[in-house]
Amino acid sequence: MQGKGCLGCVGTIAVFIILVVFAQPIFGFLVEHYAGVIILGFIMVGGFTYWYEKHYLRAIPQITRFIESFYDREAVWPPTSMHIGQDNIKALGRELSEQHGIIFTEDVLRKVVHRQTKKIMDQHFQLSFERLNNLPANPSPKEWANAYVNTFGNNLNFLGYVFRMARKKQPFITGHSLAASIREEMARQGYS
Repeated sequence: MQGKGCLGCVGTIAVFIILVVFAQPIFGFLVEHYAGVIILGFIMVGGFTYWYEKHYLRAIPQITRFIESFYDREAVWPPTSMHIGQDNIKALGRELSEQHGIIFTEDVLRKVVHRQTKKIMDQHFQLSFERLNNLPANPSPKEWANAYVNTFGNNLNFLGYVFRMARKKQPFITGHSLAASIREEMARQGYS
């Protein structure tokens, strides 16, 4: 049953192996028969799409619940890092496989958990930061800097969070310009 869930992946991998091993003769054949190239492309895209829909998208709600079980939603500020042990990630992988038929390699699952953890922490930080500061809909770098220094003083540990928030509202803002604005604001408010 578990092997059936990844047939699209196995097919895609098999096609890549065949292409690598027999690249020269197959390449010549495919050049002459360009319809084969198009069909091969559809097979590869179909295999990836099947895996993505069957495994990744279905796993996100379970992974989010898993991360939130380690996360204190009542905290005013999230920690700058949150460690979820490898044993816990392995247990999540077993649960996803046995209960939901969702299969990940351990390395891929660890990366997905890390990415989702960062996303959850960013969302929590944004809600907390916006609750404390009265920022306009499209704040300038100086307004971001003022809100940051008023909230954190001279602690630059949360700069990455604020930068990611600022990028959502102003795609062309750079980390360098935001950090420079924050340092100017810190100097203006008397922080060293």
